Amino acid sequence: MPSVFTIEGTDVPVKKSRKRARTSLGDAPSIGDCKTVKNPRTGCSMQLCYVGKGKNSRTGWKFMKGSSNCPKRR
Repeated sequence: MPSVFTIEGTDVPVKKSRKRARTSLGDAPSIGDCKTVKNPRTGCSMQLCYVGKGKNSRTGWKFMKGSSNCPKRR
């Protein structure tokens, strides 16, 4: 007795849409933008500034030297 198989769906995979780039959203940082980040465990805070993506900075953000502010330890 012969068997009959039915396959439903497309045989070509659906192409996923790409997300929009961060720069097109309008919230991209400009060079020189800084923000203060704080370590809640130690209480220390430092300035984190955008310097632009490049060979030395993969994300574009760097901690600025001399911007550390730690409370005195007991």
